[in-house]
Amino acid sequence: MKSRLMAHGRLIFLFTVIYVILNEEINLLTVGLGVLAGGVAILLTNKILEIDYVKMFQINFWLVLMYFWIILRDTYVAGFDTIIRTFKGDINPNLIHYRSDLNDEFLTVLFANAITMPPGTITVDRDGNDMTILTVGFEKDEFCKTTHETIERLFKRFDTKDEI
Repeated sequence: MKSRLMAHGRLIFLFTVIYVILNEEINLLTVGLGVLAGGVAILLTNKILEIDYVKMFQINFWLVLMYFWIILRDTYVAGFDTIIRTFKGDINPNLIHYRSDLNDEFLTVLFANAITMPPGTITVDRDGNDMTILTVGFEKDEFCKTTHETIERLFKRFDTKDEI
């Protein structure tokens, strides 16, 4: 029972943080409403869908923090890179086919979204581990090496599933 409360507490905390970010202000009322909205969301999901939200969506807190860090870091790094490429006139769209080494479906979706969030790259299609990515200015080898070393390697630490 205690671990169940802890799991719900972590999810409510996560939902509260997201609520505060979306409201763009932090005060007692916003945090309180975030806690209330998170609790109600979990309660309604459990009752209406007749599932246990915590069991169905096992979200690792460290994975969430890492994901936010990747999005924040890569958005600025890729943004500046895209600005520089734009001024240099080095905007050449390339479709790249990329195969992820991740075995977990949820991590693969997060990975595809992490590629899409920064400026200059969009995951156009994903079928299992195979992705088609539109990039602005990146060549295939450069993109694959950078993506694998900076993003996929971090996600791999949370990949505990057997191969798909």
